Amino acid sequence: MQIKARDINHDVYSTCIEQGYPEVVARIIAGRTDTFDKNIFEFTLDAIKPADTMEDCTKAALRIANAIQSNNETILLFTDYDVDGCTSMAVMYETLHDVFDVPDSRLVRLTGHRTDDGYGLTDSVADKIISINPGLVITADAGASDGARIKRLADAGIDVIVTDHHLIPKEGIPDAAFAVVNPHRKSCQYDSRIAGCGVAWLLMTALSRQMECTIGQKQMIHQLLDYVALGTVADLVPLTSVINRYFVKKGLEFMNRRSRPCWQVALNGKKTDNGYPAYTKEADTGYLAFQLAPRINASSRMTSEALTALNFLLESTTDRTACAYQQLDGFNKERQQLEKKMFNAAKESLDPNLPVLVHYSENNHPGIQGIVAGRLAENFGIPVVMLADIGNGAVSGSGRAGQFLHIRDALQTFDDRFPGLFIAYGGHRAAAGFKLRKEDIDLFKKELPHIVTEQLAGQDTTPYLQTDGSLKVTDRDILSNRNDNGFADNHNRSGFAQNRNDNGFTNNHNNNGYIDNHNNNSLGNSRINLETYYQIESLKPFGMGFPSPLFNDRMVATDVRVMGKNPVHLSMLLDGVKAAFFYALDKPGDPLPVNSGDIVDVVYTLDLNSWQGRDSLQLIVKKIIPVQYR
Repeated sequence: MQIKARDINHDVYSTCIEQGYPEVVARIIAGRTDTFDKNIFEFTLDAIKPADTMEDCTKAALRIANAIQSNNETILLFTDYDVDGCTSMAVMYETLHDVFDVPDSRLVRLTGHRTDDGYGLTDSVADKIISINPGLVITADAGASDGARIKRLADAGIDVIVTDHHLIPKEGIPDAAFAVVNPHRKSCQYDSRIAGCGVAWLLMTALSRQMECTIGQKQMIHQLLDYVALGTVADLVPLTSVINRYFVKKGLEFMNRRSRPCWQVALNGKKTDNGYPAYTKEADTGYLAFQLAPRINASSRMTSEALTALNFLLESTTDRTACAYQQLDGFNKERQQLEKKMFNAAKESLDPNLPVLVHYSENNHPGIQGIVAGRLAENFGIPVVMLADIGNGAVSGSGRAGQFLHIRDALQTFDDRFPGLFIAYGGHRAAAGFKLRKEDIDLFKKELPHIVTEQLAGQDTTPYLQTDGSLKVTDRDILSNRNDNGFADNHNRSGFAQNRNDNGFTNNHNNNGYIDNHNNNSLGNSRINLETYYQIESLKPFGMGFPSPLFNDRMVATDVRVMGKNPVHLSMLLDGVKAAFFYALDKPGDPLPVNSGDIVDVVYTLDLNSWQGRDSLQLIVKKIIPVQYR
């Protein structure tokens, strides 16, 4: 696997330097965005356009307000079963029930059944809604492509408000819907990168204006951003969006206050001797993505229903919430065991001569195949499609593109060449899904590699790992005005950047203009130090589209040791700085990938090690390659 420095936008880099941002910060920003917008780091509500600038939003809010004020109209909330859908449900339900006092007798919560209903407002879901016969249906994270079923509901006298964030199909919005709130509408100028839970929350803010809310009610709706943060991170929408960054930043603040039973349970450690919980965890984007979201998704992955996930998010007592969380944790452990088996079985069938892996087994689980496809694509750098039985002579497929393929386009090409073989399909560049009859699996496995080869023809498909470059280079190396690289001449007489403190960053230069980055964790002009760590922390949240920084440098490894109860991790010093390499070994007793005294190329992140009240820097190793073996 190659290690590549991330391309940066030189105009953005220069602007950041001119604004007084530290060089490392300027480099990180310029590697993630092509425009400089200070609002991306200021997190003010003023940066978010009012919800009623979204098409149909005011119309939808007025209809919901009328339904609330009615004494006998039932409101049905319908969402998908994943994290975005569950958090959308939480936002809408708590607004209607807790803020506007709509009783449960007039509120119905409905999520699809992963196996029986499938994704979206399908015919079986429409059958359920018609049997309930509400006056108003509000969808979230679903509905944009379900025009035929929405017409069935409208014909039955049911008004449908669609809120969604998925692409509008070529035939247009569902004409039979009372209102369609979706930033992807052609005439809508709103940021289209928000998740379904974000659209739902914005509609609730528009509703608050129609209901002439008190300040207290508006605060309650604002604090629902804790749910929106979770759904936004889990749905992998880009954090280059100002509005998404605000959702996540403020939502994490609210979540870490632990005012809801769900966060009290999820973020608390063991109880102290006096019975009060000891807070041992603080939520960040990594926790949401890799700890909390998988547990919520495990509900529908393992049971096909989101009921346990919704109970966890919405229960009002800590005991019932804890019970739901324990169930989710159990589902997640079961999911992990199945995932490991599926991953190992698929890995054994990997043919290095084929451009794509298509793996079918009767033991594959339809709720887990997407995760396995993603892990395989990440590990081996090639597109992967996993297939699993779903009954009635059909299989579902989940595909992940790897680094180079547009997998939705590949499925489109297959459908063009073999029309009618897909029962259904959809997706985007990185991920896609479909349904196929079992009898057509062999044809699909035969033809997809040809399609992938055609699409990737002429491309260099060597897998690579992107980094933000070196932290050992000097400022003069980076900021010198070299015409061949387009960098602006922003250095002072000494050649080092001045870090003005008017943008909130600390002023770290000394009297001669040299940046004083020398602490007990670094040598010379290296930026491998705590100051750089804190500068990077100021750029949070990191996530999709705005990934956590990775750096690469050549270093000397010393004091290499195995550590941990599960002895597959390594500790070491890299150029004298403490470092940890988690899961460095496949199993205990394996040969070490690096030994004391080796010169190594390292890909790493900066981390804070706190021990007995003292903070120090440590490196977290992501990849390490001994130079003599390259």
